[in-house]
Amino acid sequence: MSYADTWIHAPDVAWTSDESRVVVLDLGREDAVPLALEGSGSAIWLALDGVMDTAAIIDSLSTKFDVPRSEIDFVVVTFLRDLRRRGLISLQGVHGDEASHRGGRGARL
Repeated sequence: MSYADTWIHAPDVAWTSDESRVVVLDLGREDAVPLALEGSGSAIWLALDGVMDTAAIIDSLSTKFDVPRSEIDFVVVTFLRDLRRRGLISLQGVHGDEASHRGGRGARL
């Protein structure tokens, strides 16, 4: 993973949010369990717009939560890797097996 990577919600992922959390569900899996994200997890999810790269997301959270960038860098990168491993996000512009195998686009409920 690179700090220049930009991320999008994966195809067939539906999500909804309110002022305190985001709930994500992978519609492409029959055994999917909703994932509730709060605090920084919610902020990271909402930043995945295909425009902000990893470095910009880290900077944004550093400002939002008034935490030095050096203290959240590892946490944000680890969280993005976990979301990717779960198939909930993909790299912007990747059209191989990872991003397009399910077709469609992430959907907000």
